[in-house]
Amino acid sequence: TPNLKVVSVNFPHNPTGALPSTEEWERIVAICEARGAYLFADEIYRGLGPRTLESAATAYDKGISLGGLSKSMGMPGVRIGW
Repeated sequence: TPNLKVVSVNFPHNPTGALPSTEEWERIVAICEARGAYLFADEIYRGLGPRTLESAATAYDKGISLGGLSKSMGMPGVRIGW
């Protein structure tokens, strides 16, 4: 759609752990670039899957990555994020 402003994703998906392939991830980034849309990625579980995708903030200049420690580092109650 021409009105696309933001694409929001979360990988690996909770609870399935699903990740797109590297090619699928590159296509998502390319769609955002072509439309000038932001790419918001909930990366709270990043690093817990069998492989890791490039972070949205690294892959694209309008990429926004949400991360934290409480889940990925097994530290419940700690609320430090970036």
